[in-house]
Amino acid sequence: MMNWDENGYHMDGFMDGFGWYSIIFVLLLGLITYLIIKILSGNNNAKPSNTSALDELNKRFVNGELTEDEYIRKKNLINNDT
Repeated sequence: MMNWDENGYHMDGFMDGFGWYSIIFVLLLGLITYLIIKILSGNNNAKPSNTSALDELNKRFVNGELTEDEYIRKKNLINNDT
């Protein structure tokens, strides 16, 4: 139903419907922004890939994968390269 004010302007509810479209638009824009950020941030639980060679060597020695002689030889090789 159309309502007219005393100046002859049409007044039919909340900003003639544009108010609801504006609110829906802002909500959709926020949702899209959230999803893009979530996708681009990736998996934060992934194993860090920047472990150094010496850290990896220490882990292998502690786990018993290397003998003491192998460990010392490889450690010297790593330290001479840096």
